[in-house]
Amino acid sequence: MKTTQKVDALRNHSSEKQQNNVEAIVKDILDYGDMLLISEKGHGKTEALKTLASRFRVQPNTRVIIFEDFPKWINEFEPIPFMRIRDRDVIETQHVVDLENYFLRHERSFTVKRGSEIKESLNENKDLIFLMQTESIEKTAFFIYSIVRHFYRKHYLRAYKGYSKFERVVFIVEESQNCFDSSTISKKIFNKLRKIFSVARNLGLHFILASQRMQDLNTKIRARTRLMLGRISLDDYELKIRRLLRHSHYRKEILEFDRGTWLYVSQDTKFKMPLLPQQQYKPYEINKPQKKQLKPQREGFLMQIYKKLGIQQKSKEDSEVYDYEKESGEEEEEWEEDIDFLEEWE
Repeated sequence: MKTTQKVDALRNHSSEKQQNNVEAIVKDILDYGDMLLISEKGHGKTEALKTLASRFRVQPNTRVIIFEDFPKWINEFEPIPFMRIRDRDVIETQHVVDLENYFLRHERSFTVKRGSEIKESLNENKDLIFLMQTESIEKTAFFIYSIVRHFYRKHYLRAYKGYSKFERVVFIVEESQNCFDSSTISKKIFNKLRKIFSVARNLGLHFILASQRMQDLNTKIRARTRLMLGRISLDDYELKIRRLLRHSHYRKEILEFDRGTWLYVSQDTKFKMPLLPQQQYKPYEINKPQKKQLKPQREGFLMQIYKKLGIQQKSKEDSEVYDYEKESGEEEEEWEEDIDFLEEWE
């Protein structure tokens, strides 16, 4: 009996220690600026990000904006609104002659449509997930830039006018190498994003980035972040991390970290990231496209005459005179396109 009590006490102590480590990291990030998670695939980056996001959400005057490519957060995270950004929501500006309702538009670049919906979603929801269903890295990067720029301008004007209200925004970006490296997106957009990134902390904007390899991110980005390392690749270790950890107690051990074990480099703290408890309710979609209700086609003039004369139609009447699928296909095409992305993963 005493042995069982001792084991339970040790487990509770370990759990409290892990929670305290996470709280210390959250505070350090909000005080310092930004963080970059690096680990091999399958080590638990998404689980770690979800735990951190949950802690950020309960901080006073703090909002959390999450960008994800794979539909994982929307099925496993806490109840939080999410919005799907489809491929047709981000279009090349050079192909647009005139467009009234847009969120952000850059000449010779891209245009983010559904401006009123996006602005309304950001204004009415404290925290939000954007599920990216775009087909190209450039479109994803531009959309992330457009949301970041929206908050940057908002906070900049608050600071300029001396408003007392202060609000922090935490951006969580998985596969961040897709939008924070000039080799994958246009140099023009990267430079604009880097400029915002360099002054974001002063305006209460924070970035939590994740990637499998440190070398995939531009040096001007990764050099300004706190590092949290899991089990890393030997290539990354030899080229970058071994030198960065030359004074760490875990310099060699990091190559053999168990799944979910992390090293917070700035404090040289090794800890096991606690998992987020299983949620009873999942995130819910806002601005969900509704399936159009189709009205039955009115009978044509000839059809009415046939009925009055008692003339029977041929067996292929439905396909020649009233093909419901053909009529409804074009109207349902837009709605069906919205679920194509999820069907690819089934």
